[in-house]
Amino acid sequence: MTKRPYHWFLIALLSGWFPALGVGQDRFSVDAAVSSDSVTLGEPFQFQLQVSGSETPESPDVSAITDFTVTPTGSGTNSSSSVTIINGKVTQNVRKGFLFNYQLVAKKIGTLTIPPITVKEGTTSATTRPIVIKVGQAQETDDFKLRAALSKSEAWVGEAITLDLTFYYKASLDQPQLNLPVAGDANFTVHEVQTQATNDPAVLDGQEFQTLKVRRILIPKSVGTFQLPPATLTFRGIVGYADQDDPFFGRRQVAQMRNLVVPSNALDLTVRDLPTDGKPSNFAGHIGNYRISAIATPRKVNVGDPITLRISISGPAFLQDVDLPPLQRQPNLAKDFRLPAERSPGQIQEDSVVFTQTIRAAREGISEIPGIELPFFDPSVGAYRIARSQSIPLEVTQTRVVTARDAEGTEPIGPRTSEVEAWSRGIAHNYEDLEALRSQRFSPGAWFRSGSFWIPLLLLPLLHGLIRFLVGKHRALQADPDGVRQAQAARKFQSRIAVATSSDQVLEALRGYIGDRLRLSSGALTAKDLREPLQRHGVPDPTITAAEDLFRRCEASRYSGSQSGDAQELASASRQVVAGIESQVQPSGLAWLDPKTLRRLPGLNRILPLLPLLLMVPGISGAALDPASQQQIFDEANTLFRQANDQSASHPDTARETYTKAILRFQQLIREGGIENGKLYYNIGNAYFRTRDIGRAIVNYRRAFDLMPHDPNLVQNLEFARSRRVDRIDVPAKRRVAETLFFWHYDLPPALKATLFGWAIVLAWGTATVRLLRKLPWLPWLTGGSTVVAGLMLLSLALDARAASEIREGVIVAPEVVARKGDSEAYEPSFKEPLHAGTEFRIREARADWIQAELGDGRSCWLPEKAVERIW
Repeated sequence: MTKRPYHWFLIALLSGWFPALGVGQDRFSVDAAVSSDSVTLGEPFQFQLQVSGSETPESPDVSAITDFTVTPTGSGTNSSSSVTIINGKVTQNVRKGFLFNYQLVAKKIGTLTIPPITVKEGTTSATTRPIVIKVGQAQETDDFKLRAALSKSEAWVGEAITLDLTFYYKASLDQPQLNLPVAGDANFTVHEVQTQATNDPAVLDGQEFQTLKVRRILIPKSVGTFQLPPATLTFRGIVGYADQDDPFFGRRQVAQMRNLVVPSNALDLTVRDLPTDGKPSNFAGHIGNYRISAIATPRKVNVGDPITLRISISGPAFLQDVDLPPLQRQPNLAKDFRLPAERSPGQIQEDSVVFTQTIRAAREGISEIPGIELPFFDPSVGAYRIARSQSIPLEVTQTRVVTARDAEGTEPIGPRTSEVEAWSRGIAHNYEDLEALRSQRFSPGAWFRSGSFWIPLLLLPLLHGLIRFLVGKHRALQADPDGVRQAQAARKFQSRIAVATSSDQVLEALRGYIGDRLRLSSGALTAKDLREPLQRHGVPDPTITAAEDLFRRCEASRYSGSQSGDAQELASASRQVVAGIESQVQPSGLAWLDPKTLRRLPGLNRILPLLPLLLMVPGISGAALDPASQQQIFDEANTLFRQANDQSASHPDTARETYTKAILRFQQLIREGGIENGKLYYNIGNAYFRTRDIGRAIVNYRRAFDLMPHDPNLVQNLEFARSRRVDRIDVPAKRRVAETLFFWHYDLPPALKATLFGWAIVLAWGTATVRLLRKLPWLPWLTGGSTVVAGLMLLSLALDARAASEIREGVIVAPEVVARKGDSEAYEPSFKEPLHAGTEFRIREARADWIQAELGDGRSCWLPEKAVERIW
């Protein structure tokens, strides 16, 4: 066998032992680059910090870039490695790098400078060179114009006013991007407004255009007169046409497109301060014409029973920033009711925002929930007013002991931090590794129906039976050596006669065959010794005569000295004689175990190691998206998620939309890519949690849990999301005990159970087979133990398959829903208060638009289908 020394070279190279190995690595440095050094006011361009020599630099401080609006667009590693061999010297070149990406928009025209930026890693730092950017004035064209208008030119501090932007165009355009400088002004807060896209014709300055409209809500925070800088729209537009020769259609005109920036008109706004005269002491900054209403359920309670109070605030067109002042500031309410500090966030429903809070009567004899007051400033009359809800009749009876659970509000008891901290605490990072693009979905039901389960399960006992048969025959061979000779007689004859070159060799081959075949001593056989034993085995006389004649001819040839000349003829005659004997003499029961036959059997040593793999793989399904598309969508989703994190503090509404876009990308990988991966569902759950959609966050965490139940980040996030639920439903103690005792059924994922079953069943049959060959005292224990493990895993998988086909689970995703005693709104509520988002249940029955849910404590109720989402 030829040795391959390069194997040792590769081992030495990979392990770092090769004596001539050198390693090259970049020193720590940073460079800055821009996509363009000449831009128009309002035109976005890319700014990149390129770090070399490190994969873990600290995020740089870019606050020194004051002449530009800076928006982070993501960051990541930019590393590579290679190996070169020159004159026997091996050099490994490792390039570590990291990129920080930003989008910049100039705030003014002129020659501006991006100052040096310092990047650090530990005690090492590096600084970029300054970059000069030339910024020109944006100009509108005859085909493209942008106009801005305010709903009013005078406003009060904190008043929401409308900013409408209309883009007029005549020619085609692509990739429009709006830049609103006022959004970065500390004197204003800007909110996006969801409006239906329109493309209406309009006339401007006597010319006809098509229009695109955008609306923003502007809330001034400071007093004074402000000139709002022009907004700009950047896009690719047609600037002319050029002739082009086409090989099929001849000479034709082709549109010429380039990046264009169109400015709007400037706007003036005067902002006045709110008057102090008549300002209520509990005024909380509400400006507009407000209305407030409230409903409570139930209205007949005992002292300390929870009462769900739903408060609706309406009036202004913009409600996203509207909050409900703490109810503790309502003296008429606070004196008779226990009011928790926490409440669920407001939910916008059509033209109102609804707040839900649990209150509890503190004493008997309370006849009503007093009206709730909301002071506000009405800009239409320039004065303060108070909106008040109607009082709600209430019957409070029978004092009872209030337990710790009764004292709960909508949040768990314990020390509280700020709401931002509470919602951030405990949520671990997203997964961005490519393992998230590997499908983990395993269906026990499909596995049971597939050949991956049945073929190995049937093949293993067949192989064991075959080996048992082989071992039995082998032992029979050892007990009957003459039988071995008899079984191998014909084969030995054929091998001898094939190389016979003399009559002596032909005679010895024939003599050896008859001796072995008839169980005789072959050394002294002569022609006269053949007839009796051959007749006894039923060989006909002509064959016996031919055998006797052949013996005599071989002996005569020996004495005549012409052995080589007659050898070929004698060999041919001997084959005919042997064929005649073989056709009459009954074959030995061990004949099929001739080694030549055994060599034709399948290589069992090649089959056995593959059996566990067959058991573990239920099937492979193709994906509609190719790997490159999957990775691109995955990268886009991760980038959107990071952008939303950056926007969440300063622009929560924009962040919520960006989170939603990230969710859609992750869901596209599942829906179109056919990827069922726990990390994808985990990322979706994180995004929903960031949007405060507890219900859908728990749904996706549960889906992820079915695929990777032992992931510590997932377990932490799921438990934290559950802690944010309003409803407290205790799991019965019996169920908790069962889940502890039968942890292998409840905790192990189905794919791992199938793997354990595969190895256990192979080990059981394998040790049973080894016992046929060797009697070791511990083998029966190993066989029995592996059989028990295989049985338990098979039973657990069968229960999983039954659960998958018969047991369905779901989660409430609506902010709150009234559980009913039947499948209609006509039925009475099942509980005193509504159920809330995040409550988990088991589906017992489904009817039309309703499902019968069994809660964790065994109670059942009916829920509308639109208020819940199934886990699978």
